[in-house]
Amino acid sequence: MTEEPLISIVIPVYNVETYLRQCLDSIVAQSYRNLEILMIDDGSTDGSGKICDEFALSDNRIHVFHTDNHGLGAARNFGLDHLSEEAEFVAFLDSDDWAETNMIQTLYEAATRNKADLVCCLFYREFKDGSKSGVDGQEQVLEGEARLKEFLCHDHINSIAWNKLYRAELIRKFRFPEGRIFEDIYLTYKIIDTAERVVLIPDHLIHYRIRDNSLSQNKGIRNLVDNWDAHFQKYKDLLPVLTDTESKQKLTGSCINAISQMIRWYYGLPKEERINAKGTLNEMQVFVKDHYKEIMRAPSYTKLQKLTCYCAKSMNPLVMKLLLFATKVYLWFRNETRFS
Repeated sequence: MTEEPLISIVIPVYNVETYLRQCLDSIVAQSYRNLEILMIDDGSTDGSGKICDEFALSDNRIHVFHTDNHGLGAARNFGLDHLSEEAEFVAFLDSDDWAETNMIQTLYEAATRNKADLVCCLFYREFKDGSKSGVDGQEQVLEGEARLKEFLCHDHINSIAWNKLYRAELIRKFRFPEGRIFEDIYLTYKIIDTAERVVLIPDHLIHYRIRDNSLSQNKGIRNLVDNWDAHFQKYKDLLPVLTDTESKQKLTGSCINAISQMIRWYYGLPKEERINAKGTLNEMQVFVKDHYKEIMRAPSYTKLQKLTCYCAKSMNPLVMKLLLFATKVYLWFRNETRFS
């Protein structure tokens, strides 16, 4: 019987002692056993580091590294730099999420069955009231421009790093940008464009915990600017290589969505942060003016995207303040409804 290849799982950890045991329990219980589990404690100041060490004592597949705090991208890169040479596949998992016990086995079987460089699964969004949501899909084997079209036009592949199994020779070519909040958005499209064969499977294998205090949920200026920068960079890199109209429109639409977040939250920011964001605001305005006629005329763009273009073309302060008020009322109503 041929021994299963070594699969590495990289788990960055930062101040998640409340959730970490559930994450690690789900990984050590994986039905696929030939694993190396790399825990990168990214300068945690709570009990997360001790929990990592505790699990390492009871499972020799776990290797713990305690580093200074440099952020998620740096922690993932540290893990990539410390993979065993024998590792044939690599997966990532965030330390506040958890996996089905057959996650690695299912992803690995799909990779070998289809000779894939990259396999993507579906996941559930887990809300704090105990409810969850997830999209449905079907197994697809994607090559050529179909890889990017599926990525851009549907919610199955997604920009996240942790719902995927990568061939080690593929992921070793890349590094996550450091000091960024949306490091996945900056990188995932490049990996998909490089992979010769991408497979999507319909299994929901990961549980993504929605936390109000997570970095990606914050609407501070750093978050809003980084979200725009990531999508705009993706737009500039991919537009020249796309031939499909729907893909191009989705690519443009993702930039409009980032602009929408900015103009809805801009006047809720401190004055100093608004001043620092002026350059980004001007860049957004130029983008909208360049695409205004296309977006307002094409039926494929949503009403929110068209409203965004109408508002962003002038960046009128009164309109932006009204949008901030409307957004806060909407979020308040949604939360009241969800938790009533």
